Amino acid sequence: MHKTLASIIALLLFFTLIPVHGHAAATYSAKLSTSVVPQVVIVTAEGRIKAEDFKIINGMTYIPAKDAAPLIQAVVRWSISTQTVSIENRHVNVTWNTKSDVLKVNGKDVTLTTKPLLLTNRTYIPLALLQQVFQLHCNWDAPTKTVTITPDKAGS
Repeated sequence: MHKTLASIIALLLFFTLIPVHGHAAATYSAKLSTSVVPQVVIVTAEGRIKAEDFKIINGMTYIPAKDAAPLIQAVVRWSISTQTVSIENRHVNVTWNTKSDVLKVNGKDVTLTTKPLLLTNRTYIPLALLQQVFQLHCNWDAPTKTVTITPDKAGS
């Protein structure tokens, strides 16, 4: 009787202390998973474009003005003499002097809380500004760390 009881206890200890193969594999594979790299996807009438050169600074996402142009159907111009960026489409004309916190939208001054950045000779526009001025929709998918930017159907 003692031998049977000891055998049962030994088996119980064996199965509780040693993980089952499937559980061990699940634990092991979880440790091997790689982190998801953030990405920005721009959706235009022509399809989806992955913005390659975006920046995340202090929790804000910025994309190059050249990448935003097809999305908002705009022309982007840079004046080296005045240090001014101009972005124009059918509905909106935006100008920004890089030395100022004021943006002109259709001729009216708008004080910026988050302004564009000049980095390595490129103008980066914060997504929040694109949403506000050009009525774009930005959707954040946390599991894939993807921002998807689409134009407002009524405004494009």
